[in-house]
Amino acid sequence: MAFTGRCKAPLQCSQQGHDIYDFRANNRYPGKEFIDQVTGFGYKGVEYSDQVEMANVAVKKVYFGAVDSLPTGMDPKDVDFPYNGYVGVGMEQKNTFFKSFLRDSPKNRGNIVIVQDTFNKPVTTNSSITYQKQSGKTYLQTDFTTEKIEECGEFREMIADNPEWQIKCDVSIGNLFLSTTIQFEPTKPTRLARETYHYIFKKSTCKNSEARELPSIQCKIAGFDLSVTPDDYIVKNTESKARHLTIEPMDDGMVKVIFGQEFFQKYCIKLSASTSGAFYMGFARNLVNILKSDIDPGDDDYEDEPVSTTTTIQGPEDGGGGEDDGGRSCEEQGEGLNGCSTILLSCYLYLILLLTVTF
Repeated sequence: MAFTGRCKAPLQCSQQGHDIYDFRANNRYPGKEFIDQVTGFGYKGVEYSDQVEMANVAVKKVYFGAVDSLPTGMDPKDVDFPYNGYVGVGMEQKNTFFKSFLRDSPKNRGNIVIVQDTFNKPVTTNSSITYQKQSGKTYLQTDFTTEKIEECGEFREMIADNPEWQIKCDVSIGNLFLSTTIQFEPTKPTRLARETYHYIFKKSTCKNSEARELPSIQCKIAGFDLSVTPDDYIVKNTESKARHLTIEPMDDGMVKVIFGQEFFQKYCIKLSASTSGAFYMGFARNLVNILKSDIDPGDDDYEDEPVSTTTTIQGPEDGGGGEDDGGRSCEEQGEGLNGCSTILLSCYLYLILLLTVTF
């Protein structure tokens, strides 16, 4: 997405002014309506096709939306968007700008590395859940033969099936085992298919001592152990001292496990392409994030019992789904139930980047 027209001036399309795309010089305009579904602000505009240049790599015939307005009734004073556009990685699609960018980057530099800062857990009370903004960095064209990303340890890589990035692994959640292809979404919390979620967690609140008994979500990729533990996905209620899950259920389908923000605070992810056209995913430990657990080490069950409440979901749209938990519990774990499925990696990794557009 890029801005155009009046968005150049402050207080037109956001609090800030933006560099704009000059659509008048474009002779390749499809004319389709574009509606932004990423920023949470619902920008509207028109779809164009043009050459896009980023990090000295020019990609021809890229389709993007050029927006010039907010939805009716939205005040630009309430919109904080200090960027000139965004680029979606589009991992679930066969032909995307970023796949062309990786292939056309200089030798040894066809890499994108996603580094998230420490996960800002939701703030929970007896009546509301407020999701927090997240932050991080995206590195383009790092040559790992000569350069080092200070936040990341050594990457372990494995080839991904074309045309999508797909990583197959055996996932274990307590005594539940799934042979599956895992999916990643750094803009949302970790999610499990509803059937799996119900099997592992019977309700979404529990005591401190019960939280310590919850299972980790684990898998091994290229000899590298990856996990999301209760320390990562439990948050303390600021009023009742009960513990809540940040993991959310999702509709049952082909996808059973999606690693989200709890995962990305612990691991760097590298997307890369070889000169032969093969795509790779790499994983490395995040070396700088300081992880804080909301599970206390002592046997100190609070007198405040978890209470069943109707919650109000607040906060950024990209912070979490906030689905109704339907009275599930997190203290009981199931037994048996082994599953085997093949899941396509349809990953929505949205990177906020400065667009340089030439024509």
